[in-house]
Amino acid sequence: MQNKGVIKLLAIVLALACLYQLSFTFVASNVEKKAAEYAAQFDESIRDNKTQAYLDSIKSKTVYNLGLVKYTYNEVKEKELNLGLDLKGGMNVMLEISVADVINALSNDSQDPAFRQALDLTKQQVINTNDDFITVFARNYDEISNGSPLAYIFNNQTLREKVSPNSSNEEVIRVLREETESTIASSYNVLRNRIDRFGVTQPNIQRLDNGGRILVELPGVKEPERVRKLLQGTASLEFWATYDNSQIYPVLENANAIIAQLNQASEQISEVEAEEETVAEESSELIDQIADDAANADSEAFAKAYPLFSKLSPLTDQTGNLMAGPIVGYAMSYDTAAVNAYLAIPQVKALFPRDLKLMWGVKAIDEAETIFELYAIKANTRDGKAPLDGSVVVEAREEYSQYSSNAEVSMVMNATGSRTWARLTADNIGQCIAIALDGYVYSAPRVNQEITGGRSSITGDFTIQEATDLANVLKS
Repeated sequence: MQNKGVIKLLAIVLALACLYQLSFTFVASNVEKKAAEYAAQFDESIRDNKTQAYLDSIKSKTVYNLGLVKYTYNEVKEKELNLGLDLKGGMNVMLEISVADVINALSNDSQDPAFRQALDLTKQQVINTNDDFITVFARNYDEISNGSPLAYIFNNQTLREKVSPNSSNEEVIRVLREETESTIASSYNVLRNRIDRFGVTQPNIQRLDNGGRILVELPGVKEPERVRKLLQGTASLEFWATYDNSQIYPVLENANAIIAQLNQASEQISEVEAEEETVAEESSELIDQIADDAANADSEAFAKAYPLFSKLSPLTDQTGNLMAGPIVGYAMSYDTAAVNAYLAIPQVKALFPRDLKLMWGVKAIDEAETIFELYAIKANTRDGKAPLDGSVVVEAREEYSQYSSNAEVSMVMNATGSRTWARLTADNIGQCIAIALDGYVYSAPRVNQEITGGRSSITGDFTIQEATDLANVLKS
């Protein structure tokens, strides 16, 4: 009888535990149902966007209150049952990193006949063999070149620090494996960050083998074309000079005033000249996109007088003075789209310096992962492109600082990059240089002095994981 009581108690405890775990799924489902009901009042073509906007707006808000413990929508989504693709639908994508392209890039696109023939032959043979690409390539090159050393091909600007003219084939093969593995790991990191920004709940991304294949599963995704473009786009690592907050704040003040005027004018427009009407309609359409977010402002009066600053908080210290650096403000995750819409208004864009680009930070700055910073980038080159890109980085790794317990990132550039980097750092001593990937800023270290020789250390109170992530970005 005593054993039966214990069994009943265990059964009750187990049932309560199951109900507790299932409750997160029920709460998440109820919130998503409300989001769908909210979106139903809009045109069908924008319902998905409105649903996502609703969910974004409550990411950090409490949706499940158990008294002693409260859960935000983000936390509820993390704890709900993972239904997977079978039950929830979505996308299943298989991506493969081309090892042949990696080898070709490491050779600096060598046109050596034996190298080109060995590479083409390996592409055909690797399909029907269990050996990896590098093993088959090395064997084919040895046969076609009559034993010519691989160092002849790979002792170049890209690998000069790792491959010498006297390196044996075994040493070169080891370097090729290390570089290929690094490229695949960097690609995996880029994909993971892109998926995180896309906002998919419970995604599954994993490497399947050593051949460069990556499986991506995205439950519940309803925009396959957008996801396909997101995953297949080429990663673009860029180094940018930046503006200081004090230089851009007056522009944002003027932008705020214009937006407030347009908001007021949009309520009074009746008949105007055709040209003026077209401009007003364009501005009104952009303003309409963010009109529904007015309730999120701390004060209706403040939001009306300061529409931009009700979404984008200027970066100031406790006394109200502007803080130095390239960050011009911060916004809640659900307000970033509204800020983007405001800043895209033609009359507002006309206020900006011609070489100003505004980019969001890639990671939230708070524990709830809801606040993002906006950086002011100076695109002052003739073609508007970054003065330096990731192609010049030959090595990047995380390590601990010699003078503190914080981690830092060491970076090595090739000869071409070293010259540009020296000029860029010399022109920006005391200023920050932003490191951006796919249009999002990962770090913006301050330049203390001109950096020659192509070797740099990036510091910034990094944890070892943050330093690892930045090193992977630099190697991407």
